[in-house]
Amino acid sequence: MTRNGSLTPPTNGYRWSVTKANAKPGHFSYPRWLLLGILGLASLYGWRLGLVSQQDPIAVSKVIRAKDGRLLRAYLTPDDKWRLPVALAQLPKLWVDATLCLEDQRFFLHPGVDPLAIARASLQNISAGQIVSGASTLTMQLARLRQPKSRHLLAKALEAIDALAYETLYSKEDILTQYLNLAPFGSNAEGVEAASQLYFGTQAQHLSAGQMAFLTLLPQNPSRFSRWQEADWRKAMARNLNRMVECEIITAEEAAAAQTTPLPRHWQRFPHLAPHFADWLR
Repeated sequence: MTRNGSLTPPTNGYRWSVTKANAKPGHFSYPRWLLLGILGLASLYGWRLGLVSQQDPIAVSKVIRAKDGRLLRAYLTPDDKWRLPVALAQLPKLWVDATLCLEDQRFFLHPGVDPLAIARASLQNISAGQIVSGASTLTMQLARLRQPKSRHLLAKALEAIDALAYETLYSKEDILTQYLNLAPFGSNAEGVEAASQLYFGTQAQHLSAGQMAFLTLLPQNPSRFSRWQEADWRKAMARNLNRMVECEIITAEEAAAAQTTPLPRHWQRFPHLAPHFADWLR
């Protein structure tokens, strides 16, 4: 500080630095706080990376199929879930494209957390005065499915850090495969293959565009199947189908045809064919 009481101009290149003349005991300069913050975040990331790397593999149902691929028998996982494994290459391209279109259009561009989605959701929520939009990426959703957390700000921050860890450890294809095998669809069915059997009694590779549009509504709120009326489903399906048209993965004509898809009235029973043979193979 000069004799007339003005602040001494910083000489170290940092605008908000504290000079020796006006520094107080225990008062850190901006660069030092920044360094401590970076070290703290790095330590937190390293801790979460270790936790993610030590996770057990996803438990899947034992599945018995006929030579033509038909499902003969499936068995519940140890945690009592129908979780029929399916590889990304076994799914229709339309299913994968629809998932990315509706859930995370920038999936292959962001590192697990999407700053643009966060900014968009923040502006929409501030404008509406309430939460009307989220910014979770598919990777963040996978992190929440693998390590369920309560829905508060700290949990959301840990979820974002876990998403960065997943992107470090796994390829985009692996992350997408894990999500599609873990997403909840109601009852005790998880993953798109189990959902296809539960609601339509068929394999995911045989689903129509309308059936896919129906199923994509469930992971965000699996319990809605027992609460919604057909008019609710038709309205929500129309929104998803219109977004799929905007993403140019189906045509307007295909969307109109998909809108007339018969909707399931109840859950289907999983096949229980050749039970003794299936038990012997198991």
